[in-house]
Amino acid sequence: HDGDKLAGKTLMLAITAGGTREAYTVNGYQQHPLRTFLTPLEQTAKLCRMAFATPYVLYQSLAAESDGEIDHHVAGYRELISAIVDDQYDPAVTSQHDVLTHHDLLSTLRA
Repeated sequence: HDGDKLAGKTLMLAITAGGTREAYTVNGYQQHPLRTFLTPLEQTAKLCRMAFATPYVLYQSLAAESDGEIDHHVAGYRELISAIVDDQYDPAVTSQHDVLTHHDLLSTLRA
């Protein structure tokens, strides 16, 4: 009650999804954007007065290793963590995206 230890901190999720990006659309298999499934976590962050950063996602996770995507995803995750540590991560830019993947990560980091 009245806790404030998380206020001002940021919650960022790194998640995997078994389906394709297209599966997480209104017309896709899941019938909702992936971000919709994260609403309870986003609301929890808000209640704790935290910022909710754009989630980093690996789609088609079950096939990622055989498709060669896992190495790209891991490299992107390392880049993301380095950008946060080196103050090259701009939440205002990344918030323009529902989610981040390794494909769109470079365009969101500060030069």
